[in-house]
Amino acid sequence: MRLVRVLTGSLIGIACLLPGCMTTDETNALKMSVQNLQMQSDEQRREIADLKMRLDALAQDLNAVGAIKENQSSVLTKTYDFSKELQALKGRFEESKYQNDKALKDIAADRELLNAKIGALENELFKDGAKAQSGRDKKAAAVSAAAAEKAPAEAADEKETVKAATDAQKLYDEAQSDIKKKQYAEAREKLERLLKAYPKHKLAVSARYWVGETYFGEKKYGDAIVEFEEVWQKNPKHDKARLAMLKEGYAFYETKDCRAAKVILQKLSEKYPQSEEAKLGDKKITDIAGDKACYPKPAKTTKKKKSAAKKKKKTNSQ
Repeated sequence: MRLVRVLTGSLIGIACLLPGCMTTDETNALKMSVQNLQMQSDEQRREIADLKMRLDALAQDLNAVGAIKENQSSVLTKTYDFSKELQALKGRFEESKYQNDKALKDIAADRELLNAKIGALENELFKDGAKAQSGRDKKAAAVSAAAAEKAPAEAADEKETVKAATDAQKLYDEAQSDIKKKQYAEAREKLERLLKAYPKHKLAVSARYWVGETYFGEKKYGDAIVEFEEVWQKNPKHDKARLAMLKEGYAFYETKDCRAAKVILQKLSEKYPQSEEAKLGDKKITDIAGDKACYPKPAKTTKKKKSAAKKKKKTNSQ
């Protein structure tokens, strides 16, 4: 632009200084050339100004596009965070639901047991009333007969008790031997015979626990859970109660019902905090927390995350 102006000025100066060397037509032609140069210069200035305006508008558009892309990335990130929170809430809901269902089952079982006891008491009262009505006139004879039979009956009962204890112990010991040989079905058959024949025997609770162990050894974890549950629910003060809770938690973990396993093991730690079984349960809870198979990522969340990463990469490349 400056060069054009200088050149124009120079031409005009030359035209003024040399009037004698140029004709009128040449002077006019020179003036026309100068005017054309000025017109071209003005046109170029206008085009440059227009280009600047277009560049400014384009820069604004690019800034707007960048802001939109940044907002999209922020929205995708928030969506992913919301999905994670929803998954966590779902997990807590399922855990609460499991605990509530379990409590309802326990209440139902207690109610059935109470109804059975009430029925038994009613039967006993009815029988006692009938006996009282019909037995008053036979009381003296019954007392004398009982006195006469007391000594032989006591001797027979004592003999039967000794025989029961011997048979139960034998079945229990044989079952233990089978378990050591991993002959789980044979061991379970002996233990169930013991439970059926001697349900009140001192070995009955331990026998029930070992039935659960035979199922666990065969990887029939659902059956094992049922047996272990019965041991600690009905006999919370028995020595096998703590171990039954621990093995029930292990069984739930093997089925990958990690939430149920965690609930049982936490309950073990609460009921028997100083026990060795509670320490083992706490260790298993730590293992569950680090087991990725227990907490699979939802497919939709992964897809959104990949889409957000892809869009972000595309934005950076632009």
